[in-house]
Amino acid sequence: MNGIEINQEDDIKQLEVEGVFVFIGLNPNTGFLQGSGIELDEQGLIKTNSRLETNIPGIFASGDVRSGATMQIASAVGEGASAALSIREYLESQKH
Repeated sequence: MNGIEINQEDDIKQLEVEGVFVFIGLNPNTGFLQGSGIELDEQGLIKTNSRLETNIPGIFASGDVRSGATMQIASAVGEGASAALSIREYLESQKH
C-alpha cells in the first residue's frame, strides 16, 4: 500500500499513506435510551463509572457506546469482559 484515493462526488483526491485505520461511524446507536434515565453525554454516549456501571444500579455499558471508549475492537472486547465481572459482583451483592 502506498496511498488511498478519496472520491467524493466529482472531487477525487489522492493521498500518500503507509496505513489506514478504518473507523465506521461516529454516531452511537443510543437513541432508544432517551428518557430512560440512563445518563448520556453530549454526543449520546453512555456515561459509566470505573466499573462500567451507569448511573442506574445494575445497568452496565461497554464498548463504543460508552463515553471514554477508545473506539477499537480489542478495547471493546476487554470492556465487555470487565463489565461481565462487574455484573457478577453486582448480582452477588444483591443475594439475600
